[in-house]
Amino acid sequence: MRRLLASSAVLAAFPVIALAQSEPPSIRGTVVDSVHGRPLAGATVIATPAARLADTLFHSTSSDAQGRFVLGGLHQGRYVLSVEHPWIDSTGIGAPPLEIDVQGESRVVLAIPSAATLRRVFCPAAVRDTSVGVMLGTIRRAGSTVPGASVVFTWSDFDLDRTTLAVRPREVTATVTADSSGVYRACGLPIARSLLLQAQTGGAEHSGVIEEQIGEAGLLVRDITLDTQAEPPAPAVGTPALATTDTAAVLGRFVLTGRVESTGGQFVASAQIHLLGTSHGTASGPDGAFRLAGLPGGTQGFEVLALGYYPRRLRVDLDNQTAPITVKLERAAVVLDSLRVIAKRVNSPNAAGNREFDERSRSGMGRYFTEDEIARRRPFETADLFRLAPLVRVSGFGAEALLVSTRGMSTLGSPASMRPGGAACAVDVFINGIKVQPGDLNALPPEALHGAELYSAGTVPAKYRAGPCGALFLWTK
Repeated sequence: MRRLLASSAVLAAFPVIALAQSEPPSIRGTVVDSVHGRPLAGATVIATPAARLADTLFHSTSSDAQGRFVLGGLHQGRYVLSVEHPWIDSTGIGAPPLEIDVQGESRVVLAIPSAATLRRVFCPAAVRDTSVGVMLGTIRRAGSTVPGASVVFTWSDFDLDRTTLAVRPREVTATVTADSSGVYRACGLPIARSLLLQAQTGGAEHSGVIEEQIGEAGLLVRDITLDTQAEPPAPAVGTPALATTDTAAVLGRFVLTGRVESTGGQFVASAQIHLLGTSHGTASGPDGAFRLAGLPGGTQGFEVLALGYYPRRLRVDLDNQTAPITVKLERAAVVLDSLRVIAKRVNSPNAAGNREFDERSRSGMGRYFTEDEIARRRPFETADLFRLAPLVRVSGFGAEALLVSTRGMSTLGSPASMRPGGAACAVDVFINGIKVQPGDLNALPPEALHGAELYSAGTVPAKYRAGPCGALFLWTK
């Protein structure tokens, strides 16, 4: 572990008080995490004798849950205080030592650098622009760091045409490389926006795809552990991408167990839990319990979906000691008691379109979602039907949801095919055979659908004119 010494500039605000004591000199104090505004538990505090002090003992102790520590059995004279902690190592900052004169009992507060200090050191642009933030941490594998590994970030943004006021969505991708100690630092990331990220090496090692969000403080520290058994597809040269595998096959040897509950403590049955960026998943039982096996190791991202609740994404570090987790979901709306529909409408006003869908679903080249399948999946919104579909991905939720083609690229990566101007390759959307805006993906609720059909660019039915990104057809009951 690399040693990070407490900053003398920060400590100067907390004077050392020497108290008359009959017992051997000692140092009492508290270690404070200035980034998160709370005590730092489990920090190692070391007192090293300064020059000309005859003390051959090694003095160290650990801070408790309140960040408090005591270093006893010292001699009268000058000592140098330093602090070690895995979180501090992740910042990669070295600071000058703190030297104090110990005569009786001395009291001191050791405060590690604040979020503002780290932003100023790692990202000077963030000082001038409060809308951008910094993310940093250490990339690890089996207890050691991984120098030279990369972290790929991707997030949704948009361009505004000031003449027409048209909004054009686009995907932004950025990559940073860890230094010789395995520490990565990313400057200029957006604040309060969902970020998808993944750590990778040039070989077969990578983490899962995880979602993070930088808070108002403008700084986020996250360590990432690689799965050494993974074999991701190689992204195109010069095109960083999040490497994922869209498969329901066994991906590894680890297991995640847990329970899904509402914020009020009620069990949530039939919640869908899947490995982010893949179709590998399971569902919770009547008691909210779930077991998802065949998972890769390292830091992995998971998505939890349940009818009537807001979706949630979380990260878990998977190994042989991973404990069961409890996922809390927040209700999105009041849900009535379940009803079972036992009758179907036979004289649908869209009967011709429904027949068209029914005929193609039996022999066509697309991906089809029948009325029965839609009911079985119980999507919260129409976009949820396609979150696990191959060759596409859904960006955003609600009125901001957009279906984007990923053909020729890794799932959740940067588009290999782009529209003019660099916007993401949005799939054309048709409702009852009429072309609508791509942003109308959730214009119809799932319960209003007779069926949906999804096509890549080369398989769209000949009677319809669609762009190079493929097409989605929604048919009402």
